[in-house]
Amino acid sequence: MKNPTRKLFNSSRTVLAASLVMALSLTGVAAASLYAVGPPKYPSFVTAMCPPEPTGPLEAAPTAIEGGRTVSLTFDDGPGPSVPAIMNVLNTYHIRASWLNDDTHYPSLMTQEFNAGYLMGNHTGNHHLLTGLTLGQQLAEIDRTIARTYGLTKTSACVFRPPYGGFDNNTIKAAALRNSGMWMWNDGTGDFLAQGSGSAYWVRHIWTSAVGTGLKLSHVVILLHDQHHTMPATVAALPIIIQHFLAHGYTFVDLLGRSGAPNTCPGTNPGPLAGASTSITSGTTLASGDSRVSPNGEFTLKMGSDGNLSVRITDGRTLWSTNTAGHPGATATFTGDGILKVNDGGTTVWSSTGTGATSLNLGNNGNLATMQSGTVVWQSNSIWSKMLSGDTLRTGWSVYSANGLCSLTQTSSGALRLRSPNGMTIWTNGVSASASPSTVMSRTGSLITSQLVGGVSRAVWNSQMTMHPQDSMTVSSTGHLVFATLGGTTFYQTP
Repeated sequence: MKNPTRKLFNSSRTVLAASLVMALSLTGVAAASLYAVGPPKYPSFVTAMCPPEPTGPLEAAPTAIEGGRTVSLTFDDGPGPSVPAIMNVLNTYHIRASWLNDDTHYPSLMTQEFNAGYLMGNHTGNHHLLTGLTLGQQLAEIDRTIARTYGLTKTSACVFRPPYGGFDNNTIKAAALRNSGMWMWNDGTGDFLAQGSGSAYWVRHIWTSAVGTGLKLSHVVILLHDQHHTMPATVAALPIIIQHFLAHGYTFVDLLGRSGAPNTCPGTNPGPLAGASTSITSGTTLASGDSRVSPNGEFTLKMGSDGNLSVRITDGRTLWSTNTAGHPGATATFTGDGILKVNDGGTTVWSSTGTGATSLNLGNNGNLATMQSGTVVWQSNSIWSKMLSGDTLRTGWSVYSANGLCSLTQTSSGALRLRSPNGMTIWTNGVSASASPSTVMSRTGSLITSQLVGGVSRAVWNSQMTMHPQDSMTVSSTGHLVFATLGGTTFYQTP
């Protein structure tokens, strides 16, 4: 591809010079100054944590785990004053969308977008036409919004759209250097031409343009705008667009392919044990040194010689205990009436609550529970939801959110995958490492994925968070990996 430049209106692939000039003049960007070329003004992990996407222009919406046809709503040029009204429509229908922002005049609105669970994207710093600029100049424009997004939301802007759809080989290189998917569109609405009008003409023009082209496609990326003035026609047309696509069986996805309501891990609640569990029947006694291991080998329930019954990560730290150390020789019994007890001779020094349970279960998420006919009677609430310095994810092991819905798994292919109960990938580092992969939370604060080569562990991916020793990583109940300092201050969240 030799210096391609592209501006798509509806499904047209023709460069419409007159429309491009109109767009430049309407937005007043023709005279905008370029940002100074220089090193990025944000930490390296901000782009290192972007999920991998193909290099080059993308314009067909991602597929969904539900299968079938998909549609992505994308909003350029914001945030603008219509953000709350647009989000109100999206929330009404419980669907995701992607915001392609520039160097915003409304910083609080960018924060609102991320806090509501939407994907944050990059539309460059000052909306300058990128074609013909040097690689350094284009990177400076892209970096401006990456830095701005991280500064306001502590997340990455991992999807990118060049202003006016104009790009050349340097644009493709710049997006690749920032680990950012370069997203175009295949269904334009021309809503920016309304210039703040809310007339019936513009409302109809916007929704008929979107529907007329989109319903002919299987995977639709709709171009809408959220400019620095109000967009009443766009807001009014949006529910009509959504209703038409829902009526025709489309699934709404963001540009990372995530469906369902924002800030959720879609799927059926796996319950307090999150999958398979090791069951202990009533009447069983664990003497000093006796143990049981979860089906995935990740967690161990052990009766210690000091009298403490604990659940711990195998060969790692303790997640839960009865705090009964000081009673050497004590035993743990799951009694016939469904209570777990720690006994020192004839004295009960600790017991669970509730009666009637028929099994004691150690789940694949580290939780311990007494159960009766699938109903929880008591549980330890020891779900492994946080990695600390020195913790390791081995192949097949997972860290869960506190609600049990989201799980970060070290896959056998080498990739870390944050998933929902229905198997949808929410985030991944995209690593390929088939030789006994594992990921450690290093003592310098980085997540490091390694594989064994000739018996030697070699790193294949590094989150590059080396400036924060003793950090923690938590799997949130809203589908993010949250990295925090020792004092609990969040310094990064995945998209």
